[in-house]
Amino acid sequence: MKYIPVIFLIIILILPAITLLGLRKEIGLNQTTEGEILFFYGVNDYRFTFLSPKENLSSIVLKLKNISIRNSKPVSFSLLENQEVIRQLHINGSNIGDPDMVRFAFAEIKNSKNVKYSVILSSPETEKNEALGIHTNTLNNPVIITYHIPTSRLQLISGVYKNFVDKILADKIFFITWIILFDSIVFIIKSIDI
Repeated sequence: MKYIPVIFLIIILILPAITLLGLRKEIGLNQTTEGEILFFYGVNDYRFTFLSPKENLSSIVLKLKNISIRNSKPVSFSLLENQEVIRQLHINGSNIGDPDMVRFAFAEIKNSKNVKYSVILSSPETEKNEALGIHTNTLNNPVIITYHIPTSRLQLISGVYKNFVDKILADKIFFITWIILFDSIVFIIKSIDI
């Protein structure tokens, strides 16, 4: 019975590491603030640039809108580096919901950390009345999430623990409350003699 607090603490510390071993992708850029919808159709495409925060870029998720799911025309996603297309994907407009987070997955791009990429979304066959939209913030930056393949599991696990400790220490009230509760549980368990 006296080892329960120690076992409890070990579970709290080790369980996240075990869970992270199965992680295949990690989030890089995570910009989810939205305020407007910009539309693209015909010759009016949508272009934006972003800086990849991590290595091994493998997919980009954008919040797109197919109003009333009317559009079933081809949609092109082009990823450019130094004005050169390095990845290009084509989907059908009927694969986009109203709204929907659409993942554009591609072969990983090594050495992508701190590289500036451009994205072009286009649908040349789309008419204005069936235009596709992309959710953006007030500065016209898109709602975007990038996914990256971890370079090292050990690095990923240590990064998660470092982030956890930084966040706990930043919130001193939470930290003190957690320590008091943990000490109380330890005291209660030690005082119960079963």
